[in-house]
Amino acid sequence: MCEERLTPTKNGVGYPRRSIDEVLHIVGCEPSDVDVVVYASNFMHSADHLSRATDWYRAGLADQLRDSTRTGTYLRAVFETRREERITQVVEQVGCAREAVR
Repeated sequence: MCEERLTPTKNGVGYPRRSIDEVLHIVGCEPSDVDVVVYASNFMHSADHLSRATDWYRAGLADQLRDSTRTGTYLRAVFETRREERITQVVEQVGCAREAVR
């Protein structure tokens, strides 16, 4: 399910809360029926960052050059922070144990 089909936001990004609810509805199951949750993403932004699309959608050359100098350690730290945010969102929405999120 594509989140933007369920929201008024074209190219909507972020945690797909409505898509998850819709898929559960379509297949006729409850969140308690879910054993494992898999969330796939190679890059995750914070919800605040995504809500300010004009700040990043038209990134200029200076922004791209600045971002290209970020260290691997910094990028891993940001990724881990966002990963933990997404796991928390899944646990709260679906009600599963943290260990069930992969």
